[in-house]
Parts: sequence; C-alpha cells; structure tokens
Amino acid sequence: MRTRGLLFGVALVGALGGCGSDDPVAPVQATGCAAEKRADVFQIGLRKAMPSGFAVALVEAKPAPPVKGDNFWTLRLTDAQGAPIDGADVSIVPFMPDHGHGSALKSTVTSTGADGKYTVSRVYLPMAGFWEITVTVTRGATTEEARFGFCLDG
Repeated sequence: MRTRGLLFGVALVGALGGCGSDDPVAPVQATGCAAEKRADVFQIGLRKAMPSGFAVALVEAKPAPPVKGDNFWTLRLTDAQGAPIDGADVSIVPFMPDHGHGSALKSTVTSTGADGKYTVSRVYLPMAGFWEITVTVTRGATTEEARFGFCLDG
C-alpha cells in the first residue's frame, strides 16, 4: 500500500511540475477570422435587405460582437417603405457551413409588439470559426431570408 501511495505522489508531482508560473501559456489557436472574406463587419445597425424590400437590422447584441456561447439579439424588421413590421413569424438558424452543422440549441424569437422589434433569446454559437445566421421572416404569403455572417476567433 505504501508503495502505491508513493508512486501516486511521484506521478502527481511530475504531472503538476509543468504548471508553474514560469511556463509560457500555450497560444490560442487562430481561426483565420482576419482573412475571412464571407464575414460581415459587426456593427449595431447592420442591415440586410430582402428581395421584397423587407429588411432586418441588428439593433442590439449582448455581447457585442458575438462570442462563443450564448448571444442575445434584438432585431428590427421594416418594409420597403421603412415602416416597422410587427406580428411577423421570425426564426433564427445558426449554421457553420465549413463544418456542415448548426447549433445544438434552438433560438427563440419573440415580438416586442412595438416598432418592428423582435428579441432573440439565444443565438448559441458553440465554437470558433465562420457562422451564418439565417433570419427567416414570414408575413402573410411572403417568406424571405436574410443572412448575417460572423467569424468568431479563439
């Protein structure tokens, strides 16, 4: 028993020996976002037009810019004349085209009932890299999509 405890202690000290404060920290692997041509430049107010003239704008984001994990957005929908669109059916789908997968957690979109604003309770982006976030808007017989593209480092 004593030998087993001694061997465990030696193994533990050897494993922790590399954790001293003098050791350099391993760098975070870059995702190539600086060279990503598909990504939108993040800014509050970023607006995407749809063929019918509908438009969707990102009016609030927490955190800003988007990060790995949970992101919370407020969108504003307008028609071709710039009037707010309330009462539309809106959905959000994050997708990572380079990896061929979406997000494991579903986004929930709720109309605030005023000024064409919709809150998105969760835009879950689980990993670094390029993400396309598709906003689908259905109003009456018209269904259209707009895509935001963001690249997350680290």
